[in-house]
Formats: sequence, C-alpha cells, structure tokens
Amino acid sequence: MMYDINLITTIIGFGMSSIFIVFICTRLICKRLQVTDFRGNVDDEPEIDLEQVFNLLGRL
Repeated sequence: MMYDINLITTIIGFGMSSIFIVFICTRLICKRLQVTDFRGNVDDEPEIDLEQVFNLLGRL
C-alpha cells in the first residue's frame, strides 16, 4: 500500500516537472520567434516620406 502511494506521488511530481519544463521552453521559443519576426519586418524604406517633407518645405 505504501509503495503505491510513493509511486503515485513520484509520477505526479515527475509529470508536473515535465510540464513546467515544456512551458518554459515554449515561452523561450515563442519569444525568440517574436524577436526574429520583429527584425524581419523592418522595412528598408525610411519611415519619413521625403516627398512630403520637400512639399512642406516648398510651401514655406
């Protein structure tokens, strides 16, 4: 009887530890993918449209 309780406790502890490790690894992988995706979405074009700036300067 006591052996069964120790085995069940060990299995539950191992399962919870495994789930925690998977959770942490998943968070790290998702964060890395977000950082990579953010760097990949950087446009080569500048944020400021130079034609608009020249039009504004021409009106002054």
